[in-house]
Amino acid sequence: MSSTRGGFYVDPSNGTLFIRERAEFDPENPSVSVVIEAFDGGSPPLSSVTTVQVQLSDVNDNAPVFHQSEY
Repeated sequence: MSSTRGGFYVDPSNGTLFIRERAEFDPENPSVSVVIEAFDGGSPPLSSVTTVQVQLSDVNDNAPVFHQSEY
């Protein structure tokens, strides 16, 4: 299996789609289309292509800062 977008990886043993690198969330465009092509091991090899729409979510990636040890 392969992905046309280098930022994603498909685990060939179970088909799970992973992101390879940190993605910046864009509220104007919160989704990404990923084209995935799968091949079998036959001769001639057969293949199939599908598009997966990945919905991105924003997370708070800023650590809290405390100015006092106790409040």
